[in-house]
Order: sequence, then C-alpha cells, then structure tokens
Amino acid sequence: MNLKSTLGLLLAGLICSLPLAAHEGHDHGDEAAQAPAQALPRFAVQGEALEVVGVLAADTLVLYVDQRADNAPVTDLAVEVEGQGWKGVAEPDGLGAYRLPLPAALGDPARGGHHPLTLTLSNDTQADLLAAELVLSEAGPASPAGSGAWNGWPGGPLLLLLLLAGLGAAGVFLRRRSLRKSP
Repeated sequence: MNLKSTLGLLLAGLICSLPLAAHEGHDHGDEAAQAPAQALPRFAVQGEALEVVGVLAADTLVLYVDQRADNAPVTDLAVEVEGQGWKGVAEPDGLGAYRLPLPAALGDPARGGHHPLTLTLSNDTQADLLAAELVLSEAGPASPAGSGAWNGWPGGPLLLLLLLAGLGAAGVFLRRRSLRKSP
C-alpha cells in the first residue's frame, strides 16, 4: 500500500467518525443537549369513587376529576381545597376541569416546598374527602449539557486535535519509510 492510499484511508476513517451537523430541515440530536423540559407540578389521588389529578399551571391550580370506575369526567361537583392556612373553592371551567387561583398563602412556586392539601368533593349523589401533596421543586437555572456537533464526545475538540496530530505523525512516518526504500 502506498503513502497516498494509506493517508486517504486514514482521512476517510477520520471523516466518517466525525459527528454530523444538522442542516436546514433536519435534526441530528442537538435538541437532546438542551436542558430537559420540566413538567408542571402535579399530584394524583384516588378515593373510593373519584380520582383527581391536580396541576399547578402558572398561578392557577387546575383539578381534573374522573369517575374511578370508568374514567369519565365529573363536571357537577362542589370542590373545596384546603391547605395550611388557606381554603378555597375551585370553580368549573366549562371544559371538564376545576380551577382555583393560587392562594398567596401557598407562597412563591419558584421557591419550592411540600404543600399538603385536603380536597372535599361532593354533589347530590357522592362525596369524597381526599388528601394530596403538591410538591414544588426549586426552579434553578437551566444548564444545557453543551451544544454543537461535539456533544457526547469526551474531550470534543481536543479529540479532533489528537486525531489530526496522529494522522500527521502517521503521514511523516510513512513518508520517511518510503524515502528509505527508494533507490
């Protein structure tokens, strides 16, 4: 094998091992390098007849109430929510959920914390008393793992530099070897 074909094979191997960058209309995984989206704080509780999922969206506690037996939404309830030092009535929103403005006693959601809640659900045919806990995680600054085509490569650009140095050293070695063999 001559010098040109050896260097060509080494260069082809190097190029094939490099990660590809995305071009317009394509995604090659850079999205995974961004900080993961954080789910909204939520809880889920079940009683004998009802189940409730609560989601804290901005400054509103949204409650979704379903029949436990068939998962059918229940939209004709009186819903009271009680926490430490506060009590409120969640109003139906007409879309199958109940909404309660975030009470000031709950504090700043960005600070985090554990908030025990008592839910009282009732209508003419059923009543349920459920205990739940809303856990608010502390919001911290997002820190993406990195960006660009070198994500996931240990050493990233340093590895490229080492590969190029190795390729150069191999070229010098092969060149000297071929000069020694020539008459």
